Amino acid sequence: MNENQKSKSLMTLVEERVRKWELTPADERKHSRVPNIAISREEGTPADQVARRLSEACHMHLYDGELLRRIAADAHVSERMLQSLDERGESFLADLFQKFLGPYGFTSDEYTEDLIKTIGTIDWQGGGIIIGRGAAHILRPEVNLRVRFVAPLEYRIQHYMHDRALTERDARREIERKDEALRTFVHKAFNVDDDDPHRYDLVVNFQDVDVGEAAALLDLGLRAKSSRAEDDGHRSAAKEALGCEASTA
Repeated sequence: MNENQKSKSLMTLVEERVRKWELTPADERKHSRVPNIAISREEGTPADQVARRLSEACHMHLYDGELLRRIAADAHVSERMLQSLDERGESFLADLFQKFLGPYGFTSDEYTEDLIKTIGTIDWQGGGIIIGRGAAHILRPEVNLRVRFVAPLEYRIQHYMHDRALTERDARREIERKDEALRTFVHKAFNVDDDDPHRYDLVVNFQDVDVGEAAALLDLGLRAKSSRAEDDGHRSAAKEALGCEASTA
């Protein structure tokens, strides 16, 4: 698939998701919003597998790092997402920009600005699972679930070797390189420590948890977050709208 075909495919995907949001009556959007899940991970943990399983079981949109990068980098696609925002959504996004890009903000490069704009729009719409790209530090903590995936280094090396057919030495080197690159990006963009467990609602250690059990934990966490949001005055339909199937277990 060439770049032009990729762009068309991406626009089709975004159009589908935006159209679903636009077809929801404006007075119902606030009450039908399902929280998002942001997954931060140590390299070599099975975040993609967990996210896919949860996306299929709970009928949520999956945004992996590559998809987010392409949306943020494609001006036409990014603009189409922004067009879906109502006045309240535009105000929310403006406040988000002020938080990260105002006089006390920590980022100024164009890519990070586009990333904040993209993730902020997903935050407002709800119902997404976002892997990486610092999303856990952008989403509103009171109405979204922020998760950190960790595992012992040896587990992650074995997972990498099996998944990517690498030698132990190459797997270790690649994991360490990507972990360091992500720490540097998150600290530079948001001035936070991506490894800090206090920045997450849930930390999952894959030493003794498999993919199905992790998906079930996130399902429970999402429902708990929805209940807490309602108690705090943020109406959410997650408990009724998700309808997660047994395949999360």
